[in-house]
Amino acid sequence: MLERAVADPFFGLCEAIEGLNGRGSVEQNRYSADLGASLTLPATAGSDAHRVAQLGTAATEFHGKIECVADLIRLLKSGQYRPVDLRAGVPGP
Repeated sequence: MLERAVADPFFGLCEAIEGLNGRGSVEQNRYSADLGASLTLPATAGSDAHRVAQLGTAATEFHGKIECVADLIRLLKSGQYRPVDLRAGVPGP
């Protein structure tokens, strides 16, 4: 299944992939992380919260100071970030 996804031309349009979803299972997040690695795309993360209890389960850690939208765009384009799992006891990708 991973090989088919890697061959999908859609991913040629992507500059990053969500490698960690706070509502995703360990298996789903591993697949996303493996897909991103196979495509050599940097990974972001997000809580994908649909309920209050799901807020803050995952985040993207940026390796640089963000003071404005231009800083955010610069760091996103540079790939200077990583996904972080904020759930206790859950292994990250």
